[in-house]
Amino acid sequence: MLMIPISYLISLTALASVIYIITQYRSSEGQFWLILFLLTVASINVIIGTRFGYGIEFLGRIQPLVAILIPPLSYLAFKRPKTFERAWLHGIPILIFSCIYFYNQNYIDMIIGISGIIYSCMLIYLGINGIQKLTWVKFGDNNRILFLLIAVIITLSFSSITDGIIFLDFFFHDGENLKNIVVTASILGVVLGISSLFFFHFYKQNQTPNIDGDEAHALQGTYDKIEQLMREKKFFLNPDLNLIRLAKRLSLPSREVSRAVNIHTNQSLSNYVNNLRIEEAQKMLKNSNTPITQIIYACGFNTKSNFNREFQRVTGKTPSDWRKANQMGKS
Repeated sequence: MLMIPISYLISLTALASVIYIITQYRSSEGQFWLILFLLTVASINVIIGTRFGYGIEFLGRIQPLVAILIPPLSYLAFKRPKTFERAWLHGIPILIFSCIYFYNQNYIDMIIGISGIIYSCMLIYLGINGIQKLTWVKFGDNNRILFLLIAVIITLSFSSITDGIIFLDFFFHDGENLKNIVVTASILGVVLGISSLFFFHFYKQNQTPNIDGDEAHALQGTYDKIEQLMREKKFFLNPDLNLIRLAKRLSLPSREVSRAVNIHTNQSLSNYVNNLRIEEAQKMLKNSNTPITQIIYACGFNTKSNFNREFQRVTGKTPSDWRKANQMGKS
């Protein structure tokens, strides 16, 4: 009977993510490292599933060379350096590993594990500094990027521990338990990933803003500046707008800008901006016959799915249903 290893399902998920990125975003520019990371994840899982699911052992020679790419690519997928000159340093450990691999293969699993732990720590540092400080993160994507970052950190750390266990198995038992370790790790990895998804979902749902009256008064001037920039200049129409760009335009600290909106609107900065974008979309839907596909980008959104989700959050209707109801009412 044909067996479908869990690794294949992970590969399909990674490939589906690549297709989503390519089809949903107007331009895949800036998504290069993320796409490359996902393709590498898909490749390594196909190799693992085929090797241990169907006993094709020669793939074991390729597997370490693909596996060592994942830690640095996971970091580059989030850091997203603008030039290759800033990324080449991450190729040094790959080059060193390749030399060691062809000279002595006894320590490759340990080296891959150490690399994973190092890059996990680097990703944690990115998260501690704040997702909003990553210049490529758009409003409305903060929570999804944060969840993705957490999932990658957990997966990378778990994979590194697994590599350490495999190294010890080879050291003490000549790799007798390799297949059992890989199968068990695959199942536990999926369970861990699903558990982290539910934990993150309920954690975000139970978060409530801590509002202080004195702080609200002190930040009134900041909020007024934000409102002026948004309402009069329509700064929210910029599709590349994020906290860093907004704070830079106002010449204010990022935390002050974010906190001012949180306190005075009782909502996140991304919801505040997206609400303004939806207001603009409603005007265009009601007063023109502009196609919805054009309105999506004209009011500052980058993807159709994000626009539809935010529109339904604000209005409770799809854009087409809202247009029909309001244009009919108008006539």
